Amino acid sequence: MLSLLYKVSGMINPPKVSKKMKQFQVFQILILILITTSSTEDLDYAKEGCNDTCGDVRIPYPFGIGANCSVNKWYVVECNSSTPYLSAFNNIEVLGVGLEKQTVTVNVSVTSSCPTSNLIPSINLGESPFVFSRLHNTLTVEGCGHAVILDEGKVITGCSTTCTNDTTSERDHCFGLSCCQNTIPYNLKSYSVDLTGLKRLGEDGACGYAFLGNMEWLDGVFEDNKQLRTSFRKAKTRNTSFIPITLVWFLTNIDFHEIPNCWERQGRAPVLDLGNGRYIPSRKCSCGIGRVGNPYLHYQCQGIMSPKFPS
Repeated sequence: MLSLLYKVSGMINPPKVSKKMKQFQVFQILILILITTSSTEDLDYAKEGCNDTCGDVRIPYPFGIGANCSVNKWYVVECNSSTPYLSAFNNIEVLGVGLEKQTVTVNVSVTSSCPTSNLIPSINLGESPFVFSRLHNTLTVEGCGHAVILDEGKVITGCSTTCTNDTTSERDHCFGLSCCQNTIPYNLKSYSVDLTGLKRLGEDGACGYAFLGNMEWLDGVFEDNKQLRTSFRKAKTRNTSFIPITLVWFLTNIDFHEIPNCWERQGRAPVLDLGNGRYIPSRKCSCGIGRVGNPYLHYQCQGIMSPKFPS
């Protein structure tokens, strides 16, 4: 804005300019201010007649607050006490929805079923249009020993820790001393965590913890998304028994009948790798280069510096 004021000052008080030229420059200034002050806040992110925010979280279509505001039942969000929840999954809390990377980050509880069992199952995404994101999540193990993630009984990733008598667990410095991390090789529909041999420091016979979680949140390096950063920081200070985890959402051809005028980038259609030779095709709408907004809604994309005029 400061640079704009300098430009305005220079246009109003240039040396040796005629009266007509000054009037024309004032007109230019008004147009410049109109364009500069226009923003994507004018755009709609929800279907007509639906709210696009719940508390601090924006809920863009194809998600929707209420049964008639989403593309299908899986994307229904309930807003309770200014907190959004995915109703299809026993009301797990939604921290943020991303349109460009097709992600939804949710808050899930970290539970240890030890000592009765060392095998902890995940949320089963089943027939839903969601998978656990390979790119956004990492396995974190806290304690002394090792833990692995299994997909249909097959070990796909894991890590081991070492501990000494004076070792303390520090999740922010997870380099193998009582804490380790590892990636997952592909997107998952469900998984289980085997804690066999993992113990907590100073508690003989008690199990440690192992969980899949959003790596940006775990590392304290939050995504370049203001709303998600806010949600992450609130989740970080609110309750350590919950961990944000990121899901990738995808749209089928049937869903696209509900989305008019979707523009897709040319080239090979994106697919999600589920491992063992299994792939899921994923349709994706785009605003195009230099444009922002919600490409899943008609006429809700605009140029970054372009004003939105009434239609």
